Amino acid sequence: MAGNGRKPGWGGMLGRNNPSFIKSFFLISIYFFMLFMALFVPFGFGFMLFLGVPFIIYTVRYSWKHALIAGFAALWISLIIGNAIILFISFFYISIGITMGLLYHLKKPAIYVVLSGIGLFIFQAVLGIALLQSALDTSFFSLLEEQIKDFRLDAALMEQSAQFQEFVDEQSSVLIFILKNTFVSILIFSAAATILAHHLVSVKLLNQRGYQIPTLPPFKNWRWPRSILYYYLGAIGVMWLISWVPELGEDQYVMSVLLNLIPVLSAMITLQGISLVFWFADYRKISKVLPVVVLILVVVLWPVSFLLNLLGILDLGLDFRKRLFDK
Repeated sequence: MAGNGRKPGWGGMLGRNNPSFIKSFFLISIYFFMLFMALFVPFGFGFMLFLGVPFIIYTVRYSWKHALIAGFAALWISLIIGNAIILFISFFYISIGITMGLLYHLKKPAIYVVLSGIGLFIFQAVLGIALLQSALDTSFFSLLEEQIKDFRLDAALMEQSAQFQEFVDEQSSVLIFILKNTFVSILIFSAAATILAHHLVSVKLLNQRGYQIPTLPPFKNWRWPRSILYYYLGAIGVMWLISWVPELGEDQYVMSVLLNLIPVLSAMITLQGISLVFWFADYRKISKVLPVVVLILVVVLWPVSFLLNLLGILDLGLDFRKRLFDK
């Protein structure tokens, strides 16, 4: 009714509870456009970071029941136009989108939604790998090794150089070792990056259109518990001890845990350092350009990442923010 003083939201303007066939078709079209870009267009893989966003928005605008119907339709189309891999990818991202959308609709805290999305991402990835191994009766890493070896043979044929082939063999062995021993950390990084991208884009779009979606705290206020520092220093200490006593590193389980744990904890500490830079820029009223430049340099220059890692350690250990406030 006019005169109630309430501005209609996105859902109210477009019929929140009764999505038409055209709206559902539009949702599915957007999803398959993004999927096509991600799978078949050079450098389009970045679309994978946002594949579930259409279903997040659809679930919040209407309901999880309507989103499920649209999701089943998308899965049916995936099976018709693609294969088992495309079907799995669609199920993977549609389920993440509907789950996160439902949690937003229930007004769950942002950190709860993000952690739930990360957990679902990891669970589905592990389940997919298990199903793949069962179907092909071989291990995931054996399949991965075969793919790398195929590339090695192709490269060797192209170059017709024994020296080049030896170099490729060495690099292939190193790559296989790294992937085998850091798979867990790679999976965690992939899950965190994907779900954070889904969250940031979805919240931005929904809040612009009248929805009050919970957001994460400002990045400048991100802080980890001090226990993260103790775990990190402990893992570094064990790795340092192994470098002095190589016999301790013969246990593959211990080395695998360390090789997965240290990168994750190191990334968390580095984020603490970057957060401190953003906080200090805000505290001193410095231009926001400076912390953004620092963030870019972290990706480009390894020494900057090392310095921010050190800054994160000092911030966790000495609590720089509290000390500055006390002054």
